[in-house]
Amino acid sequence: NTQVIAIQVPIEQLTSDQTLPTGIDAPNAVVGIWAGASRLAADGTTLTQVSRVGDPMVEEWLIPYGEKATWRAGEPAGDGAEGLEAAPASFLCGVVSRLTEQKGMDLLLASLPAVLGDGVQLAVLGAGDKALEAGFAAAAALRPGRVATVIGYDEALAHQMQGSIDALLVPSRFEPCGLTQLCALRYGAIPVVGRVGGLADTVIDASEMALAAGAGTGVQFAPVTRGNLEFAIGRALSLRHDAALWRRLQSRAMATDVGWTRPAKHYARLFRALAGRRAA
Repeated sequence: NTQVIAIQVPIEQLTSDQTLPTGIDAPNAVVGIWAGASRLAADGTTLTQVSRVGDPMVEEWLIPYGEKATWRAGEPAGDGAEGLEAAPASFLCGVVSRLTEQKGMDLLLASLPAVLGDGVQLAVLGAGDKALEAGFAAAAALRPGRVATVIGYDEALAHQMQGSIDALLVPSRFEPCGLTQLCALRYGAIPVVGRVGGLADTVIDASEMALAAGAGTGVQFAPVTRGNLEFAIGRALSLRHDAALWRRLQSRAMATDVGWTRPAKHYARLFRALAGRRAA
């Protein structure tokens, strides 16, 4: 079982230098700071999708501040899914996606020999092209404990994965919007995304200049190629090696406003402007 330490903090108290409570001796096992429910209801992603509190998908999985829990990729879905070995210091990457070339899953599959070093683990949940399904299933069989694959879709498991992983991999070749990276942001799972469409619009690349300016919520890469994906995962791993920097990155990601309040105002202004022109 992969050890997870959950820290539940009301979002009003969430700070960029949030630290572990005393007495916890495994900081590398921490994969997220769960924001309280006070601001989440107004987000574009719904309260029940992203809140650790009151989320029927994961409510029973909520544990008190500072206590420890376990999670094993693939266990809820059964069907012979391989579990991840206990490795609290590992860099746990996740995929919650359709397994298609549009989503860049062929690039990820081809990248596995290169990226599964340096303590990297991968949990995959999805379905799609049969060849890719077979490829990820074979990867789990070839690397038990390092790769876990669940073919299909399980809403509760998707929530648990996003609440457990260090980084969410979204190497899409094109993406009109994308919801999975929005949920990842709220859970503090750092998105590693292709710089396309809605992914580029919603994830701020943690470049050196962005970090110096106190910005950055994830890792972008372009063009979307196998080599650039491998480099982006390496960048994310390097960021995580700096625990304080990674915590600040998670905090900014979780505080990202992905709601409809601002876009709705823009739409309303545009509607009024067009209506006024028509009336004139």
